[in-house]
Amino acid sequence: MTPSPPGRILGAFDIAFLTHVEDVCELILVRHGQQSFPDLRTGPIGGIVDPPLSPEGQRQVELVGQRFAEATIDAVYASHLARAYDTGAAIGRHHALEPRVVEDLREVETYRDAPQDKSLVEFVGPAMLTGLRERMIRERKWDVYPFSEGSFEFRKRSRIGGHCGRL
Repeated sequence: MTPSPPGRILGAFDIAFLTHVEDVCELILVRHGQQSFPDLRTGPIGGIVDPPLSPEGQRQVELVGQRFAEATIDAVYASHLARAYDTGAAIGRHHALEPRVVEDLREVETYRDAPQDKSLVEFVGPAMLTGLRERMIRERKWDVYPFSEGSFEFRKRSRIGGHCGRL
């Protein structure tokens, strides 16, 4: 943040948007690189929980690391998921920082409570899987997926305000 010029009186917008206010940190949110999903019809459900970065995703995280190479970065946080950690590591590498793992930063957990060794087709059947996908497109809510973390649970877990003191 740029310091307020001498004699300047802070206005409502300065206060609301924290411009010209000392000791304000800037939080930059970066989504992980593209992941390499297994075939959802035949691969195990466990493979969709923490898929690795695809070759394109690896290229993306190298580019985002380069993008922030000259920025002032004091800390990097990531979930325990490989794609998020690898993305954070690409940014932190330029600043001699390892990502700090915060478990609750992970995404909504679809099919978390389902048998991880079965495919989605084996678990819910092809007709129900098609119906769930159509319902998700219509409703745009994670709650349509059975045996998954609900939207309320996700929102409660992922509120940034609840973690500020722990980051």
